Amino acid sequence: KADHTLLPDTLITVLVMSVLIALLIGREYSDKTIRNKIITGHSRVTIYLSNLIVCATAAAIYFVVPTLLIGLALGAPLLGGFELTAKSFILPAVVDLLSVLGFTSLFLLVVMSIQNRTIAAVTVLILAIAMMMWVTVPMREALEAPQYVDEYVFSEEVNDFVPTGNTIESPAYVGGPARVALEFLYDFLPCGQVEQSSPYNKTADMADLPFWGLAFIAATTLGGAVIFQKKELK
Repeated sequence: KADHTLLPDTLITVLVMSVLIALLIGREYSDKTIRNKIITGHSRVTIYLSNLIVCATAAAIYFVVPTLLIGLALGAPLLGGFELTAKSFILPAVVDLLSVLGFTSLFLLVVMSIQNRTIAAVTVLILAIAMMMWVTVPMREALEAPQYVDEYVFSEEVNDFVPTGNTIESPAYVGGPARVALEFLYDFLPCGQVEQSSPYNKTADMADLPFWGLAFIAATTLGGAVIFQKKELK
């Protein structure tokens, strides 16, 4: 079936946008374009928001067009239709799109804070890889760890560990305030949203994820605008 062609590779989109944003905004710094805009009367907030709109539009196009072109135009005719229903596809697609826009907003915050194009590009690329691979997986594993596990003891008779029939609290389980914080980050960060957005994930509750996606975009946009407002341009 062609279902997999309808699910864009969010990681690739995020990596492409990290490099594209660094090069685009970095060039504006190196060419003095941003400084000239301020001199001619443009406010810093306007400059920041206009850059966000441009980058977000590019990210949305890069994310949506392959889905429509490859999935609908090529995938269905060649691979024999879809098994996913529209209902089971739309919400995950919206969550993925908002997570891509969240990453875009985060990358813009970082790049607008660093005037060196090379350093900015390396920073956002490492940030993208770290969030998608080194942050998400440990969070998911910690939240999925069971609270209780079977107790085993070593038996000399069989020279192996055997169950006692009792259960003990798992050392991998995260509870209390730490779990509340972890659940918040898993929902709030775009890397966690991507992890939960698979339409084949039967356990994840995606109903609130669009809200968290918008909240992350708003928070990073506000933070980036404030930082850029106070930044001293060379």
